[in-house]
Amino acid sequence: LQQAAYDQLVGPGYEGSAVAIQPSTGKILAMASNPGYNPNDLMGDSAEDVWANLQEQEGQPLVNHAGAETLPPGSIFKIITTAAGLNNGFNPSSTLTGSNVITLPDTVTELTNYANQKCNGQDAVTLQTAFALSCNTAFVEMSEQLGADELRKYAKAFGVGENYDLGVSTSAGTLGDLPDGAATAQSAIGQRDVTMTALQAAVMAGTVANKGTRMQPYLVNRITDSQMKDIRTTKPKKADQAVNEETAATLTDLMYASERSSAGYDGNGFASKTGTAEHGEGLAPHVWYVAFDPERDIAVGVVVKNGGNLGESATGGKVSGPIGRAILRAYQGEQ
Repeated sequence: LQQAAYDQLVGPGYEGSAVAIQPSTGKILAMASNPGYNPNDLMGDSAEDVWANLQEQEGQPLVNHAGAETLPPGSIFKIITTAAGLNNGFNPSSTLTGSNVITLPDTVTELTNYANQKCNGQDAVTLQTAFALSCNTAFVEMSEQLGADELRKYAKAFGVGENYDLGVSTSAGTLGDLPDGAATAQSAIGQRDVTMTALQAAVMAGTVANKGTRMQPYLVNRITDSQMKDIRTTKPKKADQAVNEETAATLTDLMYASERSSAGYDGNGFASKTGTAEHGEGLAPHVWYVAFDPERDIAVGVVVKNGGNLGESATGGKVSGPIGRAILRAYQGEQ
C-alpha cells in the first residue's frame, strides 16, 4: 500500500502527499510524499555532498510533507462545517442559498462559488446539494447561523490544531483566529487561515467512517526484542468523540453524494469530499481528496500542490481523486 501511494504521486511528477489510515484503530497504513529522497544515497564518499544538495533542493525533500506540511484545505473542511450544522438544527433537506455570490458578513467583500456559478443553477438548494457540489455561498450562509464558537468546537473535535506524537515530525494545522463573521465565513469553507496536513485530512475522513469516533493515529504497531518477542504493543486509543453515530451516518450519506458528483466517479461505493484551495493570487490551487471505503476499514487524505499538471484549472476531483481511489482499491485489508 505504501508503494501504491508513493507511485501515485511520483508517477505523474506531483508534489504532494497521501496518507491512508485504519479508521477503527488509527493505525497508519501508508504515508507517502513527493519530493523525497533515497536514504541509500547518504552512504559512502559522496554522502556529504548528497546531504548538502538535498537541503538546498526545491520542494524540501527532507520534510515529511504528509505529517508536517500544513496547507489550506479548501472544501474538504466543509465536512467539519457540516458536522457543526447537523448538530445545530440543519439536516440534508435544509434550504440554503444557491446564489453565485454572497457578501461576507459586515463587509462589502463578495465571495463566489467555483467558476462564479449558481449552485446547481438554482437560487436555493438543499444542504445535500450544496455539499455534493461544494457550493461556497451556501456554507457562508450556514456559518452566519453557526457562529465562531461552534466552528472552533468541531474543528478541535476533528483534530484540527492537534499535533500527533508519531516519532516523526508532524505539524498541528490551525483554524486560525475568528474575530468576526467574515473571518468565520471564510474559514467555514477551508480558506483564510485554516491549514491541515494530509494526515489530519485522513484522520478527519476516518472519524466519519468510525461512526464519529476519532482515534489517535500511530505508526509503530509493536516493538520486539532480538528474539522477536513483544516488548511493547500499541493499543488503539480514542482521541475524541467528534460527533455521535447518527450525525456520522448523515455525513457519510452526504459524502456518498459528493463522490457521485465528483469528477472521475466510476460507480464505486466510496464516501468522499474534494477540495480546491486558493493560496495566492495567480497561483494554481492546492487540490485535495478525502475518502473512505466503508467495506474495508480504510480512509485516505490526499493533497497535490499547485494544481499538479493541470495548473489553475485543477480541482480535487480531477487530480487528487484518482490518487485516493487507487489507494483505496490497492488495500486488501487484514488477512
